[in-house]
Amino acid sequence: MIKEIGKFNINETPHSFGYNAHDNYWYKNDDMSELEPKNKPVVIENFTINDLLGSKDKTEEENQNNLQNFVAYHFGKETGTKEYSFTMFDFPMSNISVELELWNFEEIELFVSELEKGENITRYCNKICAIKFYAWQKEDNKVRFALQKYVPINNDENADFKSEFIYDIIVDKTQLANELKRVIKKYSDKIVDEIKQYELENHESFTNPRKHIDLARLLNYKYKELLQENEEAEQKIRESERETNKQVDDSEFQSYDNWTAKKFITATELENFINEIKPQIINKPLNKILITGYLFDRSNYLEFMDGKYYACEFCGVDENDFTIINYAEEDYNPDDYLEDYVADLDEPAILYFGDTQVEIDFHEHSLIQMGINTLKEGEFNSYMVFDRKWQDISKHYQKNLIGHTLKDIYIIKTDQPSITWKVPREQGDDMYEEMVFVFDNGIELAVQMLVDYMMLAERKVEK
Repeated sequence: MIKEIGKFNINETPHSFGYNAHDNYWYKNDDMSELEPKNKPVVIENFTINDLLGSKDKTEEENQNNLQNFVAYHFGKETGTKEYSFTMFDFPMSNISVELELWNFEEIELFVSELEKGENITRYCNKICAIKFYAWQKEDNKVRFALQKYVPINNDENADFKSEFIYDIIVDKTQLANELKRVIKKYSDKIVDEIKQYELENHESFTNPRKHIDLARLLNYKYKELLQENEEAEQKIRESERETNKQVDDSEFQSYDNWTAKKFITATELENFINEIKPQIINKPLNKILITGYLFDRSNYLEFMDGKYYACEFCGVDENDFTIINYAEEDYNPDDYLEDYVADLDEPAILYFGDTQVEIDFHEHSLIQMGINTLKEGEFNSYMVFDRKWQDISKHYQKNLIGHTLKDIYIIKTDQPSITWKVPREQGDDMYEEMVFVFDNGIELAVQMLVDYMMLAERKVEK
């Protein structure tokens, strides 16, 4: 039975929708209570779940290889994979199958816990399969158990969505809880066994490479050891911060609040300033990008080494603390990658065009502070005690921006107010929301703000 959802924001998820049994539509429901559907469920006397490792679409050997690659990934190996799943299939009275990822285990365990407490509950899993679990409590230790898929109509992600009840039964509550707990334990144990085998064969300890506390917690495997190790690492950071504080005389501390570069409140003011500086930087290459504080973004990126692009992943707070995941295969096209990198910052960034440095700080709507050659490297201090240094983040933009010639600068104007702290705004004011640098290869660098962060967003020019 398919029930279509009315119009809603494409970014919404079933987390924020409830089922209305009276009109058969899904609707926004703040308290997330779920009304029971009108239709009658099927009664099942003996409930069992058939299950298998991985996906029904893959062979047993392929699924086993995926499990081994998943474990290798958490030991920091380049050939690993982040994904691991199991499939529940051939439910009683139904031929449907549900593929669930490791990171859904916790949601299912919470579902079982609330089920056993006698609550009416809903849990949503959004990984490999967008699925909702339902339970409505009945008399005599019975429960109504339902599954609902949530998919775009005609497989078009930009279309309206539909919800489909794919399974709806009355079952013994103890049987349901035990079967769900059984499959979770079964596949948790499979991962642990594979980890132990990996440790034995490769003479490595799970506590060494990635310190993956979330995985250890889900598996209840060496979690306390990993947690202790992580706490020791954090303690070292705190000690380093205290040492830094000793070295910095707070009476001489100069933050960027004391930076005297001009602030531009209106779009007209900023546009006039841009027109003044264009002759200094247009037709010059972007040599590098420096930031003056902490890089909050820890997205993956490509590192070009020895003629190959390597996919990298951050592992810690230090800019150079990353792990190489893999390198580009011969048929891999790096031109399709890394055209949307965004650095999240909350202190100035500096773009170097030839001998000219353009200094930018944009953390409030329509309020950019800009300077040209006003800052000396290392001048002022970041408020982040453990990161009071200038950093070169050029490598994140190396493939598409560094070395390319600036062709234009423009601003995106608006008359709609947004978040402000220092400058009151009203609808209709002369405001702006982005400043954009355009390069000769069709890539833009957009300077944006989000709440109180500045973002340097790399993107393709819209045609």
